[in-house]
Amino acid sequence: MPTKQDNQLFNYHINLLKAFNDFARQQVPFNEPSVSEEDTECLNALDELCSASANSEAFNIAGQGFVSKIVAGYSHLTPYLHRDLFWFFGGDCLHYMPDDEVDKYQALDERRYEAEENGENFHYEDERAKVFGLH
Repeated sequence: MPTKQDNQLFNYHINLLKAFNDFARQQVPFNEPSVSEEDTECLNALDELCSASANSEAFNIAGQGFVSKIVAGYSHLTPYLHRDLFWFFGGDCLHYMPDDEVDKYQALDERRYEAEENGENFHYEDERAKVFGLH
């Protein structure tokens, strides 16, 4: 059963997807008068991810496919796809991350698991900022 912290983490990533969705729709080719069928399918996949209500294996597989599609087919948008999503979806998405970045996300996960084991609150964004040297 998902914990409160799991739900918060899931919602954080859904919000990142929604922000990317808003941004992407304003960019070429999605903002053009006639959008191709492939581009429409990409937007539909993003809409489905944004409307997910729970983390599941199917959600993660769809997320991995979406991230890979952006990297391969819409490389001009890749810098705007938050790096947390690459880690969150995992799988093939990890191939797009350098080792030092993977190490930081692993350290962040370790902090999260440790806090969970100790019954402590864990604020993902604050801890992420510490691990990545943003504070």
